[in-house]
Amino acid sequence: MGSSGGVYGDTQIPIAQRATRLLLDVLASVHETILDYVVTADLDLATLGPILDRLAEAITELEVVGEVKRELKSSVHSDENSSTGLKLTLSSKPGFEASSNDENKTSSESENRLEESGQLTYRGILAVSTKHSPNW
Repeated sequence: MGSSGGVYGDTQIPIAQRATRLLLDVLASVHETILDYVVTADLDLATLGPILDRLAEAITELEVVGEVKRELKSSVHSDENSSTGLKLTLSSKPGFEASSNDENKTSSESENRLEESGQLTYRGILAVSTKHSPNW
C-alpha cells in the first residue's frame, strides 16, 4: 500500500494531497478485493458490477483547478468562376460556336482546442479539503 516514490512522506506536497492519495490507494485496494471476491464467489456481477464501476470512477476522477481555455475555430472558403462564350463566323464556311464554363470550389475547416493549465486534483467526495487543513 502506498507509493514507491515516497509521495506520502514528501513534505513538498501539501498534507491534504498526500492524505487524499493515500485514501484513494486504500479505496482502490478495497475495490480490487471486492471485485476479486465477487468473481471468485460467482456472485451476480450484473448487479454488483455497475456499483463497483462507479466506485472505480469516483476513485480515479481528476480535475484541473486553474485556467481552462476553449477555442473553437471555423471557416468556410468558397470560390466561383463562371464564363460564357459565343462565336459566330461569317465566311464562305459559316459557323456558330457557343461555350459555357462554371467552376465552384468550396472548402471548410474546423478546429477545436481545449487547453487546461493549473493543478491536477482529485474530485468528488473522496478529496480531502484543503480549505480547513493546517499547513504542515
